[in-house]
Amino acid sequence: MKKLIVASLLAALAHPAVAADANALFNQMKFTQAAAAARAENTSDGYVLAAKAVLTDAAYMTTDKAKAKMKLAAALDDLDTALKLDPRNSDAKLWKATALGFRSKIERSRSDAKTAKRIIDEVVKNEPRNPLAWRALGVWHGEAVSNLEPFLAGTMLGAKSNESLKAFQRSVELDPNDEITRTLYAQNLVSMKFYDEKDRIRALVTPVARGSGGDGLTQVMRRTARGLLEALNAGDRGMLKDRADDARPFDAVS
Repeated sequence: MKKLIVASLLAALAHPAVAADANALFNQMKFTQAAAAARAENTSDGYVLAAKAVLTDAAYMTTDKAKAKMKLAAALDDLDTALKLDPRNSDAKLWKATALGFRSKIERSRSDAKTAKRIIDEVVKNEPRNPLAWRALGVWHGEAVSNLEPFLAGTMLGAKSNESLKAFQRSVELDPNDEITRTLYAQNLVSMKFYDEKDRIRALVTPVARGSGGDGLTQVMRRTARGLLEALNAGDRGMLKDRADDARPFDAVS
């Protein structure tokens, strides 16, 4: 009996250590290792972290299309597992929507884009004070408008630039210090050609650019924020547009 109790305690104590390892690896931008460590937790949140690491790697660090697609598939598998373990995990739902949105961009899949939107809408409806849900909605509209141009985005998907801005603004109101949200908001303002919003863009990215640390995705966003701020300081609209577009997910994939 004592052996069983000791074994159970050791097993219970193992998960926090694994979680710490996975988070530490993600903070070090060691995405493959972070994903493996996170999966070893065998928890819903662990699989979400694994997917987040894989998607960050695929979207911002991978240039080969075939490899990017393989990573997307792996992330979707992780998120399906996360939702099997906890069907109510809203982070898993939002990251699944993100992964489907990424896949829709690579595959030019309208059905993936629409499925992603349905998932996001569900979370927004059920959790209206969840800033990550509003951020996901802002990204969905913004990416669609930037990829397809406003008329086609509206006609094909119902995406609108003003809906992107409203969603981002709500997310920032709910969590003013989220560096990922602030950067994505600024980036989408530029990508959707709201060049007259220079003051708002600057206000969004300045604290991010001056910060340090954070997880792997935050560090990617910080690099983007610094690039946008540099372009703003140079007063170069073309440079600003290039910096925003070059930092969009999967824009380096060929």
